[in-house]
Amino acid sequence: MEGWLSTLVKIKRKVGDGVLVLPAHNECFRGLHARLDDLLQLQHRLLADLLVRLKQPRRAVDVFECLFRREITMSDGFLLTMATGESLANLNYLVASGKVTRQQDESGVDWYCAAGV
Repeated sequence: MEGWLSTLVKIKRKVGDGVLVLPAHNECFRGLHARLDDLLQLQHRLLADLLVRLKQPRRAVDVFECLFRREITMSDGFLLTMATGESLANLNYLVASGKVTRQQDESGVDWYCAAGV
């Protein structure tokens, strides 16, 4: 997560705003800097929301609705795998920043909680 966030800042610094962006999804567009700012703002808002959610211990699968604004169930297959990976990236970023602690229970399940709670 840290690498992704710092890469967005680096791209904004090194690539002009007027370039034609060819995304993998949706239409081509110009206005790269505004899009990068939107991505950074969204990610920071999601991290703040996640911290609030972690006032009680949660597993990675317990924070899907907070991060994705929709329910993702065990029957969602590949989407479940992708969501779990992204949840772990967000949680591990907060752990590395000291804002969240991780505890493993006797079954080997990691539980995440806001630091100092």
